[in-house]
Amino acid sequence: RKPKQNKHKITNRLNSITIIIIITHVDIASKQSMMDDIQEEQQRRGGDHENESSNNDNKSSLSNQSDNSDATGKIFHGLKRESRKILNEVENKRIRWMRYAVFAFLILSAAAVCFVVFYYIRDAERDDFDDTFDSQAGRILQLFHQSVDETLQAIDSLSTSTTAFALSTGATFPNVTMPNFEMLGCNARILSKAQYFILAPLVTDATRAGWEAYVDSNKEHFFNSLSADTLQIRNQDVRLNYAPQRRGLDETETPLDGGVQRSMQTDALSQLMQFSSSIRRITGTSLEDQPYGTGPYLPMWQLSPVLPVPGLLNTNFLSNPILTEALAQAIKSSQAVVGNVNLGPDLEDGRPAAGADVFSRFLKLGQFRHDEDEFLHDPVSPVLYPVFNNFTQQREVVGMLVANIYWRLHFKDALSDEVKGIVCVIENTFNQTFSFLLNDNDVVYIGPDDHHESKYDSKVFEADIAAYINEAKSAATESYTSAGLDQAYSNYKIRVYPTSSMEDEFITSEPVLYTVIICLVFVFTSSVFMLYDCLVERRQRIVMDRAVKSGAVVSSLFPENIQDRLYSEQGMAKNRRSGSGEKGGSSSDHGFALSRRRLLNESPWANNSSGNNNQSSDHRLATAPIADKFE
Repeated sequence: RKPKQNKHKITNRLNSITIIIIITHVDIASKQSMMDDIQEEQQRRGGDHENESSNNDNKSSLSNQSDNSDATGKIFHGLKRESRKILNEVENKRIRWMRYAVFAFLILSAAAVCFVVFYYIRDAERDDFDDTFDSQAGRILQLFHQSVDETLQAIDSLSTSTTAFALSTGATFPNVTMPNFEMLGCNARILSKAQYFILAPLVTDATRAGWEAYVDSNKEHFFNSLSADTLQIRNQDVRLNYAPQRRGLDETETPLDGGVQRSMQTDALSQLMQFSSSIRRITGTSLEDQPYGTGPYLPMWQLSPVLPVPGLLNTNFLSNPILTEALAQAIKSSQAVVGNVNLGPDLEDGRPAAGADVFSRFLKLGQFRHDEDEFLHDPVSPVLYPVFNNFTQQREVVGMLVANIYWRLHFKDALSDEVKGIVCVIENTFNQTFSFLLNDNDVVYIGPDDHHESKYDSKVFEADIAAYINEAKSAATESYTSAGLDQAYSNYKIRVYPTSSMEDEFITSEPVLYTVIICLVFVFTSSVFMLYDCLVERRQRIVMDRAVKSGAVVSSLFPENIQDRLYSEQGMAKNRRSGSGEKGGSSSDHGFALSRRRLLNESPWANNSSGNNNQSSDHRLATAPIADKFE
C-alpha cells in the first residue's frame, strides 16, 4: 500500500505542477503574439527566399532579444524586489507615524476637553459664589444702615415728644419732667433696639440752684415711675408666661418706699440707694457732690427702664470719663454722636468696669431681661441725641437723651436662609474693631479685632455709616426734627467679607468629577481604537504570512532560472503591448490563445510524432520550450 500511496502523491504533485505551469504560462505566452504578427506581415510582402531570410533574421533577432530579455528580467526582478522592500518599509513607516499622530491627537483632544470642562464648571461656581456674595453683602449694608437710621429716628421721636411737652405746658428747661416717661421710653427702646434711655437736662451754673430746688420738690416722680414700670413688667411677664423679674440689686430684698428693693453691701451701693437733690459727680467708684462753678452739668433725671436706685438721679453724666468728650461734642454740634464701644460690664482684663452693676441692672429690667446671658458681653455703644427747646431753625440744645445700642441687633434684619458664613467687621475712630459672624438666621459676636480671612481681602464691601445715612436722607426717611449724625468726633465703618464656609457651599468637587468622567470616556474610546488597530494589524500579519508561505511554495516548485525567465518574458510582453496597442481584437485574448498553443507545443506531454508540428514549433518559437528548463 505504501508504494501506491507514494505513486498517488507523485501523481498529485505532477498534476499540481501542470496546473501552475498552465496558469503562469498563460500570461507569458502572450509575448509570442508580437512575433506572429511580424511573420504574417513578412509573408505578405516577400517570397520564399525573402521569407526564409527574414525568418532567419527574426529568429536571430528574437534570440538576441531573448538573451537581452533574460538579463533585463533578472535586473528587473532584482529591482522590483528591492523597490517592493523599500515601498513596504516606507508604507510601514507612514502607517506607524499616522498611528502616533492619531494617538497624539486623541491625547491632546482629551486634555483640551478636560481642561475646558474643568475650568468652565469651576468658573461657573466661582461666578455663582461671587454673585451671591455681592448680592448678600449689598443687602446687608443696606439693611444695616436702614436699621441704624431707624434707631436714630426712634430716639428723635422721644426727643421731639419732650420738646413738644415743654412747649405745650409752658415749662422751661431744665425744669421739665416728662409724664409716663417709662412708657414712652419702653416703646422707644423696642423701636431703636436700645438697652436703656436716660433723659438728662442741660444745667448751667446760672440755673443750677433752681434745678436743685426743682429736684427736691419733684423727687416723688421717681418712685411713681418705678412703681408703674414694675407693674408693667410683671403684667407683661404674666401675659407672656415668663417668671417674675426681681427688682433688687442682690439676693437680699428690703422694701423701700414705692416697693423699691435695695442692698447695703458696699458704700457705693449705699450711696446709690440714697436720693440727693444736689448734683453729684462720679469719682472712681463713689459719688460726691460736685462743686459749684464746674458746669455745665447733665444730671440724670428720667430713666427707662426705671432702676430701683434713687441715687442715680441728679448724677452728672458729664463727670463720666467715658462720655465726657462725646457729650461735649453733641452739645457743640447739635447733632447725634455715637460714642466708643463698651464690651459690657467687664473689661478685657476681667476686672469689673465702672458702673458694671448699673449696666447689668439695666439689662435685667429691659426688654432683654430673659436673654441676659446672650447680651451681657456684646459690644454696645452710647448714642447721644440732643433735646431742643423748640422746632425752629434757631433751636438750642437744652438736654440730652442717652441710649445704649447693641450693634448685633442691627444685623438681624439682614438675616435670611441664604446668608451663610459672612463676617461683618465694625471699626471706629477710637481704634476699636470688633467682628460678627452672620450664619443662617443667627448673628454671633466673634470678638474684638478683625477676624475675617485675609484671602478675601479683595472681595470686601465697606461703607461709612454716618456718610451712608446722611447721603440716604429723603423725605420718606427723615423727620422734620432730625438732628443728623455727627462725623467730626466719631466715625464708624462697616466691612463685609465672605468666609470659607460660604465658599464651600458653592465651590464643590463637581469640576473634578466631570473632568474625570470625560477623561475616562476618552480613555475608553482610545482603548477601543487601540484594540481595533491591533486586530487589523494582526489580520494583515496573518494575510502577509500566508502570502509569504505561498510564495515559498512557488519558489520551491520553480527553479530560479524559471522564475527569472517568467519575469523577463512578462516584462517583454508589457513593452510590446505598450508599443503596438490593440490590433485585430483584444491583445489579452490573442495572447491567451497563443499561450495556449505554445503550452501545447512546449509541454513535455505533447505529441511530437508529427514533423510538421515540430517545424511549426521551431518556426514559431525562437527560444527553447519552457519545459526544457526543468532538466
